[in-house]
Amino acid sequence: MAAVAAAETVRYNVGGGALGDLSPPWAALPAGALRGTSASRSVPATAVAWTTADPLYASWREATGASASPGGRWGLTLPVPAPGTYTVSLHWAEMGAGGATVAPGRRVFHVAVGADDTPPRVRLWAVDVGYRERAAVVRSVSGVAATRTVTVELVTKTGAPFLSAIHLTRTGGGGGLSTSSPVPQKVTPNPSVSVSWAALPAAPPPARRHENGFVAAGGRLYLIGGRGKRPVNVFDPASRSWSWGVGPPLEMHHLQAVAAPGGSAITIGMAWTGGYPRESAIPNLWTYTTATQKWTKGDAIPSDRARGAGGAVLYKGVYYFVNGNRGGHGAHATTLPWFDSYDPSKPQKLRWSRLPDAPVARDHVHATVVGDELVVVGGRNGGVADFFGATRTEVCVFNFSTRKWRTLRSRLAAGRGGAGVATIADRYVVVTGGEVKNGVVPTTEVLDMRTENWLPPSAVGRSVKARHGTQATTCGRGVYLAAGGGTRGGGQELNSAEVLTLNGMAPGTCA
Repeated sequence: MAAVAAAETVRYNVGGGALGDLSPPWAALPAGALRGTSASRSVPATAVAWTTADPLYASWREATGASASPGGRWGLTLPVPAPGTYTVSLHWAEMGAGGATVAPGRRVFHVAVGADDTPPRVRLWAVDVGYRERAAVVRSVSGVAATRTVTVELVTKTGAPFLSAIHLTRTGGGGGLSTSSPVPQKVTPNPSVSVSWAALPAAPPPARRHENGFVAAGGRLYLIGGRGKRPVNVFDPASRSWSWGVGPPLEMHHLQAVAAPGGSAITIGMAWTGGYPRESAIPNLWTYTTATQKWTKGDAIPSDRARGAGGAVLYKGVYYFVNGNRGGHGAHATTLPWFDSYDPSKPQKLRWSRLPDAPVARDHVHATVVGDELVVVGGRNGGVADFFGATRTEVCVFNFSTRKWRTLRSRLAAGRGGAGVATIADRYVVVTGGEVKNGVVPTTEVLDMRTENWLPPSAVGRSVKARHGTQATTCGRGVYLAAGGGTRGGGQELNSAEVLTLNGMAPGTCA
């Protein structure tokens, strides 16, 4: 059976034979692929959470002999369909075979990845997928440049490392790319465009928060959610003043709030609740009606798709939720490429739809709409031990007309998680602030979606205050920011606010 599928992806069932009845199909491992010592294991096919490919996880390979001792390793070397840059995606599910207890810490291992003649180096540290039995976990390593082969090795720390399946997706041509050497950012000077920042009146001190939403609705800007139970605070751009709303009935954070058509309500979906590092997904949509200041519990989110820390947008009356994370912060969590829609105009049982996965798995990310396209930029891989440093720079674009994804050649110059992302003038994507390994940055980058190039740094400048973990929102001719964290993590919660405008124009107001 051919292993190559659409978009130059090869898929292998590591533990067993070919699975031609699945869509897409999975091939058996090619002869000579295995390295080290390992053995195939299996259980009768059964339901597996967080996937529709249940049979894929009924078999796996795990380390044996010396490979199962601390420091030992086993793995596989696979051919690539063409020279290029690849994302390597690894699949696991702890199936509880032989009565084994499924629990965190039972199996912990590192994942090393190499290509061609380059020795594998550790790219995923302290992977632990034992926090739920019979639940699919997928982790990805991007930017792997290969002309002939990709090698993956599992390095034993505790227990016997195992692997259910693997797929390789070609994301760039010609090879020669890596995460340490991304495609250079394409910068196009535009003398007619300049960006300026201005401070705004701060919200009341009790409004300090981070991992919150901030969204324009009905001409006002709503500061909503955040770690802990937080009030709703409302900014009026016309009077430049703040007022109070009614806080949500539960803690909700790591969200991107979305204004309903006409701005009469604000919808929260795919958010987290609970404390660090094992946050849990809120199981329902929630709506805040701005005129009555009333919260309403909405439809349930499909339990196998609920997550937090992803992007959310509205396009032609339909809500779209992209990327995110199940499990929280660290190697016990799973960063996701998932993409879902919610259409409130349909009968209740038909409102949710699964859409094609985004090309890149990421969390702590927001999305925006430019014309008829969804743009996802920034974020990080929160499902690794060193998540602060696992930032993403790819720009992925979904066209609502063709229903297809593409990844732009030009990336962010500075990857960061928790950045604000918004559209201005229905042309420019603003990416501002964010969290990196060494702290929080005021860095701002502006992408011109007509040219798919970036404005030069000299035309963009920096935000007034370095911040992360808040939402950027567009109102009139301005992109607004408020609250967020001023230091890495949540040590310094902010109540300051500011606005970005183009060419010195006043931000104006919004409907």
